[in-house]
Amino acid sequence: MIHVCKRWGICLMLMLVLLGAFTVNAKANADEPPMLWILISGEHKDLSGTLQLEGVTLFGRPYITRYESYLRFYFSDESQLNSYTKEKVQAIVTIHLTGEKYIIEDVLQMRDYNTMYTFDLDQKTLFEGKSLARSVLLVGLRVILTIFVEALIFFLFGFKEKRIWIAFILINLFTQGILHGLLNAEVPVGSYAMLALVFYEIVILIVEWLVFFFVSEDQRKAKLMLTVFVANMASLILGGFLITMLPL
Repeated sequence: MIHVCKRWGICLMLMLVLLGAFTVNAKANADEPPMLWILISGEHKDLSGTLQLEGVTLFGRPYITRYESYLRFYFSDESQLNSYTKEKVQAIVTIHLTGEKYIIEDVLQMRDYNTMYTFDLDQKTLFEGKSLARSVLLVGLRVILTIFVEALIFFLFGFKEKRIWIAFILINLFTQGILHGLLNAEVPVGSYAMLALVFYEIVILIVEWLVFFFVSEDQRKAKLMLTVFVANMASLILGGFLITMLPL
């Protein structure tokens, strides 16, 4: 009984530490209007730029973070613009960065409500979406940290059986890989990423409950179901914290 209380106490302290580190500024407003994102690696406080299309010029709104910088062009700034409803648009993008001026004239693919492009500083070119290396790094980091936290919960609850740990590793690599892959498809500072995280975690909890229900012994099912719940709550708190600290 004493050992169980100690494990519960340690798990509770861990979750409180994660919860205390996880702070979000909530804003009760509508979704942002359609826009074009341009992602640039690194922190660039002097970033500015323009987007010319359909005979009008949009001025980019910089969004600077510790790891990446973004130019956001709101189509709603010009009421006559309807470029985001087309698949291909001839455009001229001008980027001012670290004392340099870059002009890129290209046909842009407008695929979504929010269209994402990346500016390659080495090649001085734009390409659609995010780089594969960036996505692999961020998804991999989130998956590893999440599995580490959940594994710590399982260890503290006293699970040592080989089949439990094999199931744990396989199911978490699968579910967490899909979860963070889906989150990576969001815009880098998406306002609805937190809601998506909560929804996905609920689905993952149900899937893991079903898997562990069939791989556990009858006398330990209740304890394992509780452990899975606690581990996923810790994962949810960590995931929310990482969303506030790292780009998607």
